[in-house]
Amino acid sequence: MKKMTAVESDIYFYAFRYCLGRMTYAVSDFCRQATAKVAELGTHQLEMMDKEITDAERQDTDDRIRERCVKALGCDCDKADWLKFREVVRAELRKRNEQTVCAV
Repeated sequence: MKKMTAVESDIYFYAFRYCLGRMTYAVSDFCRQATAKVAELGTHQLEMMDKEITDAERQDTDDRIRERCVKALGCDCDKADWLKFREVVRAELRKRNEQTVCAV
């Protein structure tokens, strides 16, 4: 599979950061497009996406407990998109890790 250039991967990461926490169609659009390109994204970007979604999930849990109007992962549908996307990211990272271990 063709890898993105570093600049292309960075642009996906910038879009990720823009969308994380939004409550608009941009979340589902980003998650759908990035899922299709996850194998092409840089490992560092995937690791950062995983970390930032996990951090936002912790904050989102607190937001929901405190019944805040604005939540770190957005509305319920946005949260579902982010958690599903995180699983795709984690699967890709596991795959890359296994390939690295097998290559040694």
